[in-house]
Amino acid sequence: MIDAIFISNLFPNPAEPGRGLYNRDQMVALAHQGLKFHVISPLPWFPFVNPWKQAIPRHTTMDGIPVTYCRQLYLPGSRGAQNGYLYALSIRRTLSRLIRQHHPTFLWSSFAFPDGVGVAVEARRHGIPHVTSLLGSDINLNHHYPSRWKTITKSLRQACLIFAKSKALRERVEDSFPPSALPLPPPPPSTSTTTGSIRISSVPLAVREPADSWDWIPRPNTSSSLGTLSLSRMSLR
Repeated sequence: MIDAIFISNLFPNPAEPGRGLYNRDQMVALAHQGLKFHVISPLPWFPFVNPWKQAIPRHTTMDGIPVTYCRQLYLPGSRGAQNGYLYALSIRRTLSRLIRQHHPTFLWSSFAFPDGVGVAVEARRHGIPHVTSLLGSDINLNHHYPSRWKTITKSLRQACLIFAKSKALRERVEDSFPPSALPLPPPPPSTSTTTGSIRISSVPLAVREPADSWDWIPRPNTSSSLGTLSLSRMSLR
């Protein structure tokens, strides 16, 4: 059994070793705290446009973390939501196999589109909690495409926990939720506290807290204590 399956196209691979280093470093830091992950990294692919790189293995281990690469069918030039659903279809076989083998507690996507949308579809199919990370351009650029943005916000409303890389990202996403869907936040931790713990089912994710309090708002329509965090000044311990 593992704690989570982390899914993102932004992750290093032999052909692009500098791709998504932020995500790799985050997984390594959490693994050092004892959490167990398996990474799925779908690589955008469309026939005759960006052929599958033969140098990329299907399976590898990176810093002790198992990584599986798969093709992600991607329509070049599309500004709608199609690529989010194609992402779900592209990872379905690999993800279903890993879920059967490892029984993860939750699925974690990084990047709202197409990753977050595709993983949200599969999380619903399997009845597994979905956590997602917002990094910047996934929100700031896609915000200008109405049909895509509608699909993104729908998937975010279904997430158990949203990590926003900045306060501005958090506010932009919250603006897309109707006021009635946002319950009042619980009191923040004491400013004298230096470490907090976020609990996803039975899995604690420890984070280092800045001198001031957290930005924490519970997600709508969830009975758990998961919420939206602004991580602009937080770092993994």
